[in-house]
Amino acid sequence: MKPRASVWAAVFFCVLPFCSAQVYTITDLGPMSPSGINTWAQVVGTLTDHAVLWSLGQGKSLGTLPGGSFSRGLAINDLGEVTGVADGPFTFVGAPYGLPDLSCPAVAQVFSWTRAKGMVALGAVPHEINTLIWAGECSTYMYPTGIALNGNIVGSNRDFDTYIDGFLWTRGAGFTGVGGGYQSRVNAVNNDGVMVGEIGQPMTHNDHAMLWKKGSPLSPIDLGTLGGESKLICSAATSINDLHQVVGWSGHNEVTCIGLYAPYDAMHAFLWTQAQGMQDLGALPGDDSSMAIKINLFGQVVGISGKSNAFEDEIWDEDGRRVLVGRPFVWSQRKGMRDLNDLIRKNSGWTLQTAADINLWGQIIGVGSFRGQKHGYLLTPKVLFDF
Repeated sequence: MKPRASVWAAVFFCVLPFCSAQVYTITDLGPMSPSGINTWAQVVGTLTDHAVLWSLGQGKSLGTLPGGSFSRGLAINDLGEVTGVADGPFTFVGAPYGLPDLSCPAVAQVFSWTRAKGMVALGAVPHEINTLIWAGECSTYMYPTGIALNGNIVGSNRDFDTYIDGFLWTRGAGFTGVGGGYQSRVNAVNNDGVMVGEIGQPMTHNDHAMLWKKGSPLSPIDLGTLGGESKLICSAATSINDLHQVVGWSGHNEVTCIGLYAPYDAMHAFLWTQAQGMQDLGALPGDDSSMAIKINLFGQVVGISGKSNAFEDEIWDEDGRRVLVGRPFVWSQRKGMRDLNDLIRKNSGWTLQTAADINLWGQIIGVGSFRGQKHGYLLTPKVLFDF
């Protein structure tokens, strides 16, 4: 069921004037690290190096690929289909590059999981750089970031150094490179097949937020930055909804970004639309930086707000990005940016630290500290559509 099909029915759950200030109840997801949530509050994530699916109060391990040692659940669509990365034996076919086949004991590759078929390997492709210097090298890492209702999967393919290329996987064509610049990432796809991400600019290699419309060829559209059109200002698009609203982050000043990583310069979350371009969403009081991570169909945005000097701590996520340390926020056009910690019950024992995704109903997932222990959480608004 497409999210847009349920929008009008959903509004009847909240009748004015009973839609008061939004307050969340919190559900403990245990020690898992959640990554994605769908309309039906199914949550996918990772626990002790295994992909997990949390639904109706219970968590289920999705296992690993045959011969593999780990899996990570990264995204889920409204049909309950999960994608992520898992390792396992794999053979790269060398003929297209004039090379012999390369058999690898363990390659991080994309998987699809459904209740009917379980975990199925979708394979991997050698990184573009490796096609030129490939000499018995198995170092490639496929990192899916989104899955549409039709099962199309997007993400990035990188080696274990610094080279990164975006990809699109479809059932009919398999893997297709998505680029148009020095290096690229694809960070999200909507149900219309429109993708967003970032591309390193020629000469400077600094990133700009990009949008790729479906079709062939996949030509990128530069979404610009909050500081103008300079190729020395960095930006990235992280999420897109089915109304083609895009969110991400952008700097304001000319700095040197390191590869495709976030700059040390202060940045702000943005909302981009075709009609209005980039809107600066600001940051929480006391902070100078923010990053938007996800947007739902109603334009609610979640992300992180913090201080730019937090990047100097050199904290990295598993996709090779610096992590902004700070406070998770929810933003809406009417209420602006709010600290999620201010919207849960006081003395709950929780300190919310990250926000990873938000679904149609405004339910939010992320990671926090619960009585001193790292746990995943699910926030559910007590009153729907109060934004």
